[in-house]
Amino acid sequence: SQSDIKTPDYVIVQIGENMAEKDIEIHERILRSKYIELLNNFANSTCIITLPYWLSSKKNYVFTDIAIATNSYIADLSHLGSDPNSNNASSEKDYNHPGVGVHPGDKGMKRIADVLFSVINTK
Repeated sequence: SQSDIKTPDYVIVQIGENMAEKDIEIHERILRSKYIELLNNFANSTCIITLPYWLSSKKNYVFTDIAIATNSYIADLSHLGSDPNSNNASSEKDYNHPGVGVHPGDKGMKRIADVLFSVINTK
């Protein structure tokens, strides 16, 4: 509601990557409420919710429900994290901190963009 852009063409929400599954369970009601409220502010925009890069059935269930409640599209990224030898940053370069390497690398980010484009291109 405080955005300077009141009616963007697209609103893409990527949530859940850095939330533990137990936190989803603890805060599920608040999470649903806040994201539904946020997305309902963009009723004249095309809203897209991504399912997390790393597969989590619980997160996918909750975020799919949010998408349904807000008439949003879903971009499922959850299959990409299951191919770390190809999509993760560590497959392209060595990192001193292993946490950095498990995030999407250039190839993984390209695949994320391709999934988002395929959803946007259906309009």
